Amino acid sequence: MHGETVVRTHSLPTKVLIVLLIVALPCLAVTAIGVLSSTALIGWLVTDHSDRKGLPCEQLPTAGHVRRVIDEHQAEWRQVQQHSDWVEVDTERCPGKADLAIYYPTEPDKARIKQVIGDSFFGIPYRMVLV
Repeated sequence: MHGETVVRTHSLPTKVLIVLLIVALPCLAVTAIGVLSSTALIGWLVTDHSDRKGLPCEQLPTAGHVRRVIDEHQAEWRQVQQHSDWVEVDTERCPGKADLAIYYPTEPDKARIKQVIGDSFFGIPYRMVLV
């Protein structure tokens, strides 16, 4: 053996490879499922599930008028609040003007809200947002 170069290759024992596969495959599967579900979640989040756009500012009532209508129809206002996560008088989008933003948790809640108020809340336009 003098003068000969011996090249030894080290290979992992079969048991170690099996253990690596047993551990690695489920981890890869969980990662793939996580990526796919988060991608679906992100897709759902960026998809507009609402009618957020609302009417143009020039077609909205004044903020004062909106508050008066709410004051005059407290029973219906409370029913809307019952079936929504929250309701707000939105005056930021169009200064001096307002509409309602109704945030609801489920489609059945949306249907109940629409049963209470119809196409508008006593003439006040609204936008519904699924949260």
